[in-house]
Amino acid sequence: MMHSLCCYGMTLKKILLVFVLAASSLVLIVLATALVLHPDMHETNEESRWIVVLIYPIALSTLTGAICIAVDHRAVVHWEEPTPLPVAQKEVRRVWASELFSNLQMSRPEFCSHCAQRGPPAEWAAPCPAPWMPCNPVVVKTCLCCLDDFEESNQVAILPCGHIFHEACIKSWSLSLAEAAGSCPACRAQFHTVALV
Repeated sequence: MMHSLCCYGMTLKKILLVFVLAASSLVLIVLATALVLHPDMHETNEESRWIVVLIYPIALSTLTGAICIAVDHRAVVHWEEPTPLPVAQKEVRRVWASELFSNLQMSRPEFCSHCAQRGPPAEWAAPCPAPWMPCNPVVVKTCLCCLDDFEESNQVAILPCGHIFHEACIKSWSLSLAEAAGSCPACRAQFHTVALV
């Protein structure tokens, strides 16, 4: 049995976990059955009977867990260290124009390429000028990332699609590991540098 479990990709730690869970559940079932069949059990108080009633579900749950782990070892949380992100995914490159909210109506957005390295702490490099793109900012009162209203003194990020967000919100969004992190939170238009070149 040990060889067949190893062939299915289970590590020794997981095999031991299955064995301990199965053995402890069988011990609990035998203990509960012995208590039920014991002649003095019928004469004891009500509390002793409730202990036996509670032992059976615990034993069956433990046995079920052992079976689930043995049958589908992928459902178990991995105990190994998580694999690091590939080098290509550690660097984030996005394009947006940074502007004060109060100046949105008066100025033309100047887009810059913003680069950062993921990881604690994330470090954003100084923005580099990006090619000019036509853009009409969609001026709204609320940031769709954090749902806070914009104030006149807020620094906002204008994406190439025209949607605006707090710059801090877009930085956080860009660093997330979500698949959509390179697209606008509102319309899903791409704003990473590869898509815009």
